[in-house]
Amino acid sequence: MIKVCNRYGKVAIPGIMTPSEAVRAMELGADILKLFPAGELGPGYLKSIRSPLNHIEFIAVGGINLDNAKSFMKSGAIGLGIGDSLVDNSLVINSKFTELKKRANNFVQLLNY
Repeated sequence: MIKVCNRYGKVAIPGIMTPSEAVRAMELGADILKLFPAGELGPGYLKSIRSPLNHIEFIAVGGINLDNAKSFMKSGAIGLGIGDSLVDNSLVINSKFTELKKRANNFVQLLNY
């Protein structure tokens, strides 16, 4: 994936979990790394992994919600991949877009610090 992204001038953001995977992905030409499953690993894990790898930018993905989003940003994430806690398929199917907007606004308000 990294090679193809680099070949076509696209940003490469592969998923990693361990420090070894992070270093290898950067050596292969990744631009940013997706820490997954961030929610299971926790903000403390991101902070710990960034200590020796503070030159690498991470996006926290998987299990991000209103309870942990701010902590991940404070632990050094440059962004968040938010799935189920933002977009619930049943809300889309039932055209409950007001609820989706409310959820998005909750994240915006939380992260405007």
